[in-house]
Formats: sequence, C-alpha cells, structure tokens
Amino acid sequence: MKWLAENYDGRIVFTSTCSVYGIHDAVVDESSDTHPLSVYAATKLEAEHYLQGKNAVIFRLGTLFGVSDLFARIRLDLVVNTMTVRAHRQRKISVYGGNQFRPLLHVRDAAQAAVDSLTSDHIGTFNLHLQNVQIIDLANLFRKYFPDLIIEQTSRGFDDARNYQVSSEKSRSILGFRPNLSIAQGILEIKALLDSERLRDVENPRYTNHLYLSMFSTHLSGIRKEYAS
Repeated sequence: MKWLAENYDGRIVFTSTCSVYGIHDAVVDESSDTHPLSVYAATKLEAEHYLQGKNAVIFRLGTLFGVSDLFARIRLDLVVNTMTVRAHRQRKISVYGGNQFRPLLHVRDAAQAAVDSLTSDHIGTFNLHLQNVQIIDLANLFRKYFPDLIIEQTSRGFDDARNYQVSSEKSRSILGFRPNLSIAQGILEIKALLDSERLRDVENPRYTNHLYLSMFSTHLSGIRKEYAS
C-alpha cells in the first residue's frame, strides 16, 4: 500500500475493517481510538495511514455476510455464514460468551458502496455497517429458519476478544450510504445454496481464508522447491 500511495495518483478505494477498533464499551465512530487485536487489523490500520491525504476513500467494513454471486468463492468463516452452515448441517450452534457485539454488513452492500465511490470526490475514512448485533441475539435469530435448532451457550473464553459497536452516520450523511440487504436475506441465501446442494463440501479449505491461504502458501513452496532442485 505504501508503494501504491507514493506512485499512483488516481482514485483509490481501500477496504479496511472495523476490527481496528478492537474492544470498546461505547459506540465508536471514525474519530475513536483504535486498538487492533490481530495482525490482520494492525496491517489494515497501517495501510490506512499511507492513504491519508491521498485521493482515497477508506471503508472500515463491518463483518460481512451473504452471497456475492453464485460463482465467486464464498466465505464460511464469517459469523452469519458460519452459523448458517452449522444450523443447517448440525442443527446446533455453539456460542462462546455471546454478549460481544459485531457490526454486520451484507457483502453486496459493501460492493455497492465501493462502486459508488469510484467516481465520487469524497475522501477519508468511513465506517460501513448495517446494524450492531449481539452474538447471542444473532444465534437466536436462526430459530426462525431452523425451528429445531439447539443453541449451546457457554461462558468459556474465546480467542477472539473483539467487542465493539460502530456508527455509520458519517457514511450516511456524506456518502448517502443506505444498506439494503438484511441479515435474514443473507441467512436465506446461504440456506438456499445448502438446500439445493450447490454448496456441498463446506469443510473445504477454500471457504476459509486462513486455511485457503495456508494451502496456497504450501503449494507455492512446493513449486519453488521443484524449480530449485
């Protein structure tokens, strides 16, 4: 990102993440302190710094959900999508804690915001989300679509300590951002793929970023060794 910021004078639309906020008790906006808790969030925040003062719009996205299209690689490591798969396949969702909040946003609403900003004059940092949802409330929502669902809630700690609610008022007032797709629509999209068996091998690493990138890295290492020998 540093090289791009220094060598490209065109329009840049950068997708960052609300994960840069880490843990906050109060609702946060773009001026709030950042507390990244992962390498992912820390590197996104560093990339943001290089774009300050440039012809760039930075979107701090909420946790995405839903289906972008019927052919792209779907992600099943995002909370709404993950819960949908577990509710469909196992009829059970395990919730660790449950009081933590996440700001959620449909992937197509995020994409539309990016497209709309390509030709706009607005620059700066903007939060994008549909609504802030407590994880246990999200889990309970699934009972509407899976009536026999079992929800197991435990106070046992979880590796992901993030807990934050965000405001997207700046995006609404300046950019006219209006997300159109609900959490329910996202759930039903994933459910339809599972019901029709268009989505079958849900354990495949390609649907999880960490496992997919690890698999790809291992493959590249093998190619390098082959050429080096």
